[in-house]
Amino acid sequence: MAFTVATFNVKDMLDESTPPLSEDPEAARRLYRAKLEAIAPMVRRIDADVIAFQEISSARVLDDLKALLPSRDGRPHGGYGAAVAGSPDRRGIACGILSRFPVVATCDHRPRDLEFPAFRAGDLRPFPEQRVYAHRGVLEAQLAMPDGSKLVVLDLHLKSNLPIPLEDELKQPVPFDGHHAHAEGLVRSLVTRVAEGLFVRKLVDAWLDADPNVALVVAGDFNDTEQSVAVRSVTGDLVLGAAQGGSVREGDAFAGRALIPCARAVPAEQRYSVAFRGSVAQIDHVLVSRALYARFSKARFFNETLLEDLAAQGPGGVGSLASDHAPLVAEFL
Repeated sequence: MAFTVATFNVKDMLDESTPPLSEDPEAARRLYRAKLEAIAPMVRRIDADVIAFQEISSARVLDDLKALLPSRDGRPHGGYGAAVAGSPDRRGIACGILSRFPVVATCDHRPRDLEFPAFRAGDLRPFPEQRVYAHRGVLEAQLAMPDGSKLVVLDLHLKSNLPIPLEDELKQPVPFDGHHAHAEGLVRSLVTRVAEGLFVRKLVDAWLDADPNVALVVAGDFNDTEQSVAVRSVTGDLVLGAAQGGSVREGDAFAGRALIPCARAVPAEQRYSVAFRGSVAQIDHVLVSRALYARFSKARFFNETLLEDLAAQGPGGVGSLASDHAPLVAEFL
């Protein structure tokens, strides 16, 4: 049974009730409708059976998007069932999933506090709790496949590369007063992104502990490249078990537990999902367990019409009609 899984950051797909759009209700309604109509053609084009979205405001947005899709195999709205979504962040954006397969269980993983790696056993925390927190939750969905098997999807959106300002005693952001302060903000962002990645890796390990043959997909906007620490903290290391033990044996801590990036099957010159300041990069990923990779066929980025970040920017930084990300679709047999 062939099926496809996609990840798509649709950029600020906010309904009309989301500030600051809600300040002008009539203009917000027009903008929201225009946004839906701008994104729907790409959703129709990728035609994926499961789509992990980032930067939606609610499940209602995906339901409204479905209404613009044609019938498929005799089923309305592209053949998709009920939309599911996680809780939004401070900006009002969240992860969401559309699936043509029944969703039998969901969980919005949203830790209030993330671990910071210790350097020596027994080390105390370097700072109080809730300094490093997940900016957005990880949306988990368990899908019932037609052959009776289960597909687990983890949809994520890691912290962006935008610097995190220092906070004063009143928890107010301190403006950057120079390049050093700005660089410290970038390090805070990096630490947060990697800590979020470590949290996702724990979710992956929990599923592999429960079932080493689980069909698992981790998809989303990682805001980093495949060779970054943030992404590698989720994927694991494909050769680590063999390198440490000389061979991979069943029951090893590393045997079969690394995730495999599907985008590696895409030619290098086509392997990008964003364009920023004159350069292109791949920061959107579909990672799969070894059991699911055995069924992997091919992958593709729909990046022919990709807009550079600033060209896709909406008024006041919100309300963009286009997306500044290209969808990535992976096909399985």
